Amino acid sequence: VIVVIAALLWYFLIFRGSLGPDGRPRSLRDFFPFGRPAPTVPIIPPQPVAPAGGEPQFPETGVTPRLRQVSNVPTSGATAFLDRTSEKTKIRYVERATGHIFETTADDYRTDRISNTTVPKVYEAYFVEDGDGVIMRLLNEDGVTIESFYGSLAERGRGASGEESAEPEELDGVFLPDNILSLAVSPDTKEVAYLEGRRDATSALVRGTPDGKTRSELLRLPLSELLVSWPNESAVTLLSKPSAHAPGYFYEAERGVANRIIGYVNGLTALLDSTGEFALLG
Repeated sequence: VIVVIAALLWYFLIFRGSLGPDGRPRSLRDFFPFGRPAPTVPIIPPQPVAPAGGEPQFPETGVTPRLRQVSNVPTSGATAFLDRTSEKTKIRYVERATGHIFETTADDYRTDRISNTTVPKVYEAYFVEDGDGVIMRLLNEDGVTIESFYGSLAERGRGASGEESAEPEELDGVFLPDNILSLAVSPDTKEVAYLEGRRDATSALVRGTPDGKTRSELLRLPLSELLVSWPNESAVTLLSKPSAHAPGYFYEAERGVANRIIGYVNGLTALLDSTGEFALLG
């Protein structure tokens, strides 16, 4: 008690009224190491520099951050792949509001728009064929029908020299069947597997090329609330949509048959690994 009283007297007689390093009067809070917010350090991102007569460019720092934001607008899907011509890792993504496709590299801040075909409100986008193709999924104007559009970027602006044009071009492609409920891309990105809904609430699991020119039906299913996944070359899996009030099931699909891996688990989530020997269950 005597020590506490002495400390309070010392504070009121000596410590109170003095100024701190920032020029403001000291308080009792400054005397203790607790109860004070941690100092904040402002984070200043790289600022673009506008050269004379040119577009703003980011300064050459010599080092590109390993973790950086590629897009500041909502996107529907993205991919990264090694460009064999430039030997750089390219990143392509679809802007959700317009369906425009943009491209950048992992070691550069510059972003180019490579397609000017407007596809409003793209909810999902899957890049296929090593990034040279894309499947965009959106709702029809009726608000019910699900549309899936395949577009090719393989021959984008290539002339006699084989170099790509820097100007955005129209995205050529075709529409896939309506009401694809769930879609997955093969590990080599050369094929797709999707669940095609029927009017009688049944569905068909289809496997084929992304442009829809080649397709084969693997099996018919008496239900449609399933999620398709393609974790390895030999396995296409089906997972019932998780629900806390209904048992879930996880299947491996083959032609004409669906082999159950696990079932009767409420709220089941599952993912098969690339070897097909292990599964992550939740």
